[in-house]
Amino acid sequence: IILQNLNLPPEIRTHLRNLICVGVVPGPHQPKDLGSFLSPLDDKYAALANGIHTHNAQDEIEFSLHGYVIFKNGDILAIEKILNIKGHNA
Repeated sequence: IILQNLNLPPEIRTHLRNLICVGVVPGPHQPKDLGSFLSPLDDKYAALANGIHTHNAQDEIEFSLHGYVIFKNGDILAIEKILNIKGHNA
């Protein structure tokens, strides 16, 4: 599971140093309930959308940081699991 900061310029936002790996779904077999892996991350997303009180060390000020999930991406099988649907041919 990789996060990408869309505030960065397009030419550098996909560089490895700018991507954040927040988890790996274990294999070799797919999990029966992908939601069990994504639920803690979704809880963090909800808290970030409401705002997290943080400190800007450069300007020495405190502010509320907000972040939002713009989209979730993956191959057809991954999106089926994320959306909890039976399949693209069903």
